[in-house]
Amino acid sequence: MSNYLLELAVIHGILALGYWFLLRKERQYGTLRMYWIVATVLAIVVPLLKLPQLVQSQQLAPQEVVSANTLTIGERDLPTYIATPKPTAKAETQTEARSDPRWVFLVLYVGVSAFFLIRMLAHLAKVVRLKRQSHIELWQGARLRRTHTVEGSFSFFGAVFLGKDLDPDQPEGQMILKHERAHAALGHTYDLLFFELFKVAFWWLPTAWLANREIRRLHEFQADAHVLKTCPLDQYSNTLIRSTLTQHGVGLVSTFHSNFIFKRLHAMKQQVTRIKPWKVGVLTSVSLILILLLAFTEERAYAQTAITADPEVEEAFTVIEEPPVSLGNLEEFWYFVDQNYPLIPTAYNSEVGGTVWIYFDVEEDGTVGEVAVSKGEDTEFETMVQELMQHMPDFRPGRQRGKSVRVSMKIELQFTNLYNDPNRGGMIRAPMEVDAQWLNVNAEFSKGVWEGTIYDKQRKPLAGVNISVPDTNIGAITDQNGRFRLEADASQMALASYV
Repeated sequence: MSNYLLELAVIHGILALGYWFLLRKERQYGTLRMYWIVATVLAIVVPLLKLPQLVQSQQLAPQEVVSANTLTIGERDLPTYIATPKPTAKAETQTEARSDPRWVFLVLYVGVSAFFLIRMLAHLAKVVRLKRQSHIELWQGARLRRTHTVEGSFSFFGAVFLGKDLDPDQPEGQMILKHERAHAALGHTYDLLFFELFKVAFWWLPTAWLANREIRRLHEFQADAHVLKTCPLDQYSNTLIRSTLTQHGVGLVSTFHSNFIFKRLHAMKQQVTRIKPWKVGVLTSVSLILILLLAFTEERAYAQTAITADPEVEEAFTVIEEPPVSLGNLEEFWYFVDQNYPLIPTAYNSEVGGTVWIYFDVEEDGTVGEVAVSKGEDTEFETMVQELMQHMPDFRPGRQRGKSVRVSMKIELQFTNLYNDPNRGGMIRAPMEVDAQWLNVNAEFSKGVWEGTIYDKQRKPLAGVNISVPDTNIGAITDQNGRFRLEADASQMALASYV
């Protein structure tokens, strides 16, 4: 979010400076109006474009997402950094959110935007109320709305509103009506609503206020120029001066009775000339450079995020400051298991022997989560293990920097003499420990390219794991099928991280 706001501010700010120094004194009002619209649309849209996915570096496999746990590519073991930050329990999440400065900033941001939005809606409601209270009059085939609650005149979309004292049959009234009808015909209300909404969303941006002021100024200049095609300059200027004290108190409308009278009088006397081509060239080049520069900056940031293990993530979750601690008696638990679950015969029937790892997660609330086994998947043995693990006592959850996090754990079981005689077979249980490596990879190296698939502890393809070569920009991400493709030298070591 912060990157988006920064890029929006940079684009809109630079294009606004270009307008101020190169275009502000020009008299091509329609072109200047369009410039502000295009500049604002670019500022909104460009930061949203996912250009890195369309134009990726050759060092990154396009559209690939990698997930890894314990990576063994070919005959090499790739060090793996595990990061599994998960949402904390609901109550803890709410407490942390209230103390998070970002939460305070968000509330402030939304609150100010809501204030401006309510003010905008109040102006719209006033216009709607005036429309309901007005009655229609016909003038030279045009439908006008007469209202007795405001002075002067204004236009809103295609409707022209007349105050109680304005006579459309008088020369002065006719010029004012031509001005308001020009606003309606040119669609100025659409601009006002667009830039007002832009200000509501980005009220902190100085150029948002500048854009609102300039677009209103251009609207008046444009409508004045339209009227001067059929009216004498001196007569129209006198009418404009006499209207300076007229106020109708309605926002979000286009009106003849604007505040910058002297600027309008000065602009009407200026000769309209074409904008110099070099100015157009400079602003076009600046726009393209901004887009390309931000696109490449975004690509570099994306590549680094995608292929490099985040130092904070590695520090926080590769080594847990406070590992989970059982709140119950584990010896009693295993005694209960021995009395109620025939693990050895079940392992024999499921053709499971030797070393078997039981993998499970201790959730943020201390409960036992997902359970899997390294051998005997989809067998009676796995079903029994998953069932017995539900009886394991809860844990005090692992914590990192004062926050509860999900931690992967494992228990090693050694089945001995199982294949000779299950009745004489034995089982040795190792102490429970944190599982720092739980990813599996199947990959091959050929012609400078690693290609393969990464699986989770249940041997399911895992998407979203990042693989990188340290001190380089070389990296890839596994796709939805867990596959990746990484270009690297045979002598280079790769790191994998999964968040």
